[in-house]
Amino acid sequence: MGGAVNTILLRSREATHDVDFINPHVTADQMNLLSQASSAAMAQANYSLGEQWINNQTSLFVPAQLQIELAQEARIQNEVVFQEPGLTVLAAPWKFALCAKLERMGKPTRRPYDIDDAVTYLDRHIHIHGGNAVLFNDLQAWGVHYLTAVAQAIAQEVAEKYRQIHGKEGIVFD
Repeated sequence: MGGAVNTILLRSREATHDVDFINPHVTADQMNLLSQASSAAMAQANYSLGEQWINNQTSLFVPAQLQIELAQEARIQNEVVFQEPGLTVLAAPWKFALCAKLERMGKPTRRPYDIDDAVTYLDRHIHIHGGNAVLFNDLQAWGVHYLTAVAQAIAQEVAEKYRQIHGKEGIVFD
């Protein structure tokens, strides 16, 4: 969900190690085609992509109803990552991407680029929602809704980096 968005749409990273996705509407036949395409790409690549370079393992952690909601929100947001006849790839809703990133930033699996990703997702959300900063209380409510932990200390870290880069508030704390 994040790596492909960051490399293709946002151009905030040069590469990603995998392409993960959530789509509750993919049929068994479509998954089979995706698996075949993945195998073909692995065979043609000049380097090792790894067995799970394209996967929907993230969906294992997201309840079915929330997957449906995320797909609907992504269609409404309509941030196209990739489009060719027969295939359109949309970015996850920015508020979900932000909450998921904030949660990972609070874990040992945090990566050096996570804070930059979070700032980028926050900025994208702010841009498409009238330029207004996000209230921390709203951010916490999104976290509850998306089943992610949004720690105030992590949000403050992102807010500070956002302020440094953009010269304005991205998250407002009461």
